[in-house]
Amino acid sequence: MRKQKRILALALAATLLLAGCTKGEASVTPSSTETVSVSTETSVSEEETSVSAETSATKETSASTETSASTEEKDFTVRPDNLVNVLVSKHKAPESEALKFTESMGAGYNLGNTFDANDAKNVFSDDLQFETYWQNVKTTKQHILDLKEAGFKTIRIPVSWHNHVDDNYNINEKWMNRVYEVVNWALEEDMYVILNIHHDNLKKYMYPSYECLDNSKKYVSKVWEQIATKFGDCDEHLVFESLNEPRLVGTDIEWNIPDLNSKQAKEALDCVNQLNQLIVDTIRQTPGAYNKTRYITVPGYCASPDYILCDAFKMPTDEYAEAENRILLTVHAYRPYLFALAEPNVSGATATFDQSGAVSELNALFMNLFVKYIKNGTGIIIDEFGARDRNGNTEDRAKYAATFTAYARSYLMPVCWWDNNNFSGSGEIFGIYKRADNSFPYPDIVSQLVWYGNN
Repeated sequence: MRKQKRILALALAATLLLAGCTKGEASVTPSSTETVSVSTETSVSEEETSVSAETSATKETSASTETSASTEEKDFTVRPDNLVNVLVSKHKAPESEALKFTESMGAGYNLGNTFDANDAKNVFSDDLQFETYWQNVKTTKQHILDLKEAGFKTIRIPVSWHNHVDDNYNINEKWMNRVYEVVNWALEEDMYVILNIHHDNLKKYMYPSYECLDNSKKYVSKVWEQIATKFGDCDEHLVFESLNEPRLVGTDIEWNIPDLNSKQAKEALDCVNQLNQLIVDTIRQTPGAYNKTRYITVPGYCASPDYILCDAFKMPTDEYAEAENRILLTVHAYRPYLFALAEPNVSGATATFDQSGAVSELNALFMNLFVKYIKNGTGIIIDEFGARDRNGNTEDRAKYAATFTAYARSYLMPVCWWDNNNFSGSGEIFGIYKRADNSFPYPDIVSQLVWYGNN
């Protein structure tokens, strides 16, 4: 993941009120709701009026989050005894095939720091060595089976391609076949898979500036043509994600745009729109049994919710599709930032999850997305979120996982936890499934993700 440079932007974004996007900010109105869960232990209740209204929270009583419980004793398919109960209201939206599809995706998981591992230079003679470059375990079919058995229905498989192309952007066959193998292990288990272009955000490959736009278009169209060809006959359980966090790497606006009217901002936002459109057109025009009908998900600038909520973002048209409304949106939301993602040395970083404060922030975020898109039938996937381990704050992370997932699902958005297979050290510790020994060290966290992700 390696998102340390995300700090400045996401700290500002944690205010939620769309910096620089006031002109394009969605108005918020009350929506029809229905209660979908009950509370007995740690509960949060919500009365919906508008984004600016304070969201009420009930008193916390008790939440069993024993980290010592053996994963072998847990059945993640039934209501777990360590559930952190969250009471939410499920929002209603018009009938939409896209929303039915995202609803069915359920609980999601990221196979992070694996096929997305990369280096500025080609450091290996064998492309397949990159799979264990950022973490030291090669993916096995048992990993996929374990994730499914735990209750995850969706797996996002981030892939960086630029270390595996020649000068004409032809993808290394061994690398392509290895990605194909792992994707199909999940598809064979009837899981949903999200496949993307991940850390290729470099000036030599994809970079959202006018200076680099022509070459960026050449790169993304060539790479996506090859991916769509290879995976074209995989059914609609496979979702293509156009880009991951497209942004001006190394600039002052890499993660946050204070002024959307600045020349640099307008240029970057326009480039993201153009690249998304080109990728959609490329996939649709590539031969394959499902390429004209499969769901394609696209991000805004840096995959921030802020930059699909402002007027500068343009949904791609889908003129080559043979089915309607097959474009989804993707956002990343490591929020509340100071709990979920901030490095320990950042002012205000905390290991304690403020459930009441988080409900206000998350409700505001999700309501804006719901009103602008979901209420109009467009599906949204939060395909990266999570909270890093802070010296063993498992109980707080479990409360966070329950609250975030329950509220996202109440607004009809599936979520995918970021897992980089990291369990120790001082870096970004997001691991929940230990691939080295096929175990779930934090069943309390997994229980919340699976229960609220699937219910």
